[in-house]
Amino acid sequence: MISLITILYELTALFILGGYIPQIIKLWKHQGACPSISASMWLVWTLTAFISVLYALLVLSDKPLILVSSANLTGCLTIYCLIMWKSYKVKQTKYPY
Repeated sequence: MISLITILYELTALFILGGYIPQIIKLWKHQGACPSISASMWLVWTLTAFISVLYALLVLSDKPLILVSSANLTGCLTIYCLIMWKSYKVKQTKYPY
């Protein structure tokens, strides 16, 4: 029973990444900055996800938790980077010097 739960938990990494994909696609296709999306909140989520990966890796050495936490970090970091990149591009367009 425990091995089944472990496998299901490991599969949540795929669900996590799948959950981020629609947001990533919307951000990618969106023209201009994304003022309705809070970059500071995505930074907080990215940092907490990073800390979770470190905790799972260095303290618990729990492979399923490392996998799931890494998937979450990947999604958070991707969205945060897209938000920042879009903001940078808009600023470059307004102030090209």
